[in-house]
Amino acid sequence: MKSIQVYKILKKITPRFFAKIFRNVVYLPEYDELSMKATNPYIEDSDVYVYDNSPIKVGIIYGRMQYHKYWIAACRHFSISYQIIYLERNDWLEQVQSSGCSVYVVWPDISTLETKQMFDERLRIMEQELKVDIYPSIKEIWLYENKRVQYYWLKSNHFPVINTHVFYNCKEAVNYLKNANYPVVLKSNLGASASGVYIVEDRRKAIKMVKKFIHFGFKLKRKSANKKQKGSVYIQDYLTDLKEWRMVRIGDSFFGHGKDMKGQFHSGSGSANWNMPPQKAFELLKEITEVGGFSSMDVDIFEDKNGDLFVNELQTVFGNSIAKEQMKIDGVAGRYILEDNNWVFEKGSFCENHLCNLRLQYILERKTCEK
Repeated sequence: MKSIQVYKILKKITPRFFAKIFRNVVYLPEYDELSMKATNPYIEDSDVYVYDNSPIKVGIIYGRMQYHKYWIAACRHFSISYQIIYLERNDWLEQVQSSGCSVYVVWPDISTLETKQMFDERLRIMEQELKVDIYPSIKEIWLYENKRVQYYWLKSNHFPVINTHVFYNCKEAVNYLKNANYPVVLKSNLGASASGVYIVEDRRKAIKMVKKFIHFGFKLKRKSANKKQKGSVYIQDYLTDLKEWRMVRIGDSFFGHGKDMKGQFHSGSGSANWNMPPQKAFELLKEITEVGGFSSMDVDIFEDKNGDLFVNELQTVFGNSIAKEQMKIDGVAGRYILEDNNWVFEKGSFCENHLCNLRLQYILERKTCEK
C-alpha cells in the first residue's frame, strides 16, 4: 500500500521529539491506524484465505489498531480458513450473512469511545439476532475496558473489590469527597495501562478534578488530544503495600504471575515477575470465570498485606509485551490444569500470538464436541 510506504518514509525523516509533541496536540485517528498497519505483516494479503480440509471457516473482525493480526497468525498456524470482516463498514451485515463462517473471533477495538460502542452494538446484533457464534463472548467483550460495568458485575456477584463509587451527579460526588479518606483514586471508564488513572492526595484538588471530569470531560494521559470522556466519575479507595497478580484463564488452561510497579501503578508498568500467586488467587480466578461463563479472561487481582484479595480489572484480551509466557515455576514456562480438583502444572509454551493460538485451539475443540 502506497499510504503505508509514505508513512514509513515520513516516520524515518521526522525528528522523534517533534513527532511526539505533534501527536500530543493533534488527534489523528487515521494516522494511528496507518502507523499500526505498518506493523501488520498480513495487511496486503487477501481478506479471504482458504485451506483445503479446514474443519471450519473463521470470521476475523478487523480492528483499526491491527490486533486482529494475532487471530490471522493463529488461523495460519492451524491451517484454518478465514475471512476478514469489516464491522465498521456500512455493509457489515451483508458481510456477515454472506461469509459462511462458523465462528467470529474478536480482539475488541477501544481506540475511541465511538469504536467501543460500535463493536458492542454490532456484535450484540450478530449474536442475538443473527444467532452467530462469537468468541470471546458478548459478555466478555462488553466488560472489556469498561470499568463501570466491570465494577457493577463484580459487586452484584459478591466478588471482593476495593471500596468504589461511581457518580453521575456532581453534587453527590463532591459531598462524598468532602468526607473521604485521602488519597483517592480517580479513573476514566475507558483507558488501558493506567492512562486514565489519577491518584489524588488533596481534597480541594480532588473536588476540582471531579467537577471538571463530570462537566467538561476526562482526558487520557497518553492521548491528550483524544476526545474527552465526561458525565461520570469513578472514585476508588487507595490501598498501600499491594501485590498484583495477573491471573489468566483460556479454556481449561490457567496461568498466573506477578506484576511489578512503576511509580504508583502496576498497570502499564511494562514489567512482570515470576513470583507464584497464592492458590486462593487461582481459586478466585476459577470462580469468577465459571460464574461469568468466561473462557478468555485475565483477572488482575490485588493482595494486601493481610493476604486479602481484591479484583482490580477484567480483560478478555490483553497484550503480552510484558512477558510472552503467563506463568513460570522455577524458571520453567507452563500452565495449570485441573485434575480431580487438584492444580497440576504442565510444562510447555502455550502463549503464542498473544494466546490466540490457545484460544483458537479451544474453539476447535469446542466445535468438535458440538458435532
